[in-house]
Parts: sequence; structure tokens; C-alpha cells
Amino acid sequence: MLKLTHLAAGFDELGTAEYVVLGYYDGSSYIPLKKGNPSEIGDLIHWDGEVWLREEQYYYAYIVNIGNNEVMRLRALGKWE
Repeated sequence: MLKLTHLAAGFDELGTAEYVVLGYYDGSSYIPLKKGNPSEIGDLIHWDGEVWLREEQYYYAYIVNIGNNEVMRLRALGKWE
């Protein structure tokens, strides 16, 4: 299992009026962990906590109002145990 302890996501041009949803998929539904918007353009949104993920589960970042040609930055920290 993966012990997920930190998620962060954003885009270089992510504006302060746009928001990011960080969460995980538990095999049957999407569970949001944090929804937030950056305090400055381009900042990442961060979540800290502890979630255990099995092999078929995964974490995600959902970002609205972003163009298709932009690159998302996604950071995840955890440990396989």
C-alpha cells in the first residue's frame, strides 16, 4: 500500500481566480482532499495529511479553466509500506 502524505498541483499560468482540486480515487468514487486557488499566479496548491492507497487506487489533481497546451506540475510524496 502507498501511504500518501503530500499532494501539490498547479500550472505556470494558473490564476488566482481559478482553482485546483486534489484528491484520490478509491476504486469506486473520487474523494476530494482539498480545493483551493493560488495566492499568486503560478503557485501550487498543497495538501498534507495521510491517506492509504491500494494498487487499484490513485491520486489526482483536477484543474478547471486551463488550456490544452499548458503543462501541469504535480508533486506527490509518500511511501510504499
